[in-house]
Amino acid sequence: MNELLAAFRATPEPRELTVAAVRWNYVHAGTGPVVVLLHGMAGSAEIWFQQISALETSHRVIAATYPNVGSLADLADGIVGIL
Repeated sequence: MNELLAAFRATPEPRELTVAAVRWNYVHAGTGPVVVLLHGMAGSAEIWFQQISALETSHRVIAATYPNVGSLADLADGIVGIL
């Protein structure tokens, strides 16, 4: 496994939030102006580990892993709920 990815997995601790009965997992790291990282339909927040590691020293970085939702509106509601 990539050493950078292993270090990322050790911190920050993943967070959870329930929005409309759907559990969302996301990463929240750093402080400052907010940067939201959104992956494509397949993948997870972890795909951004290099960007999160680079930005967290100067920004608050939020990256969510999308759960199985029924529509793009539900996806948007979850992202807004995290924010």
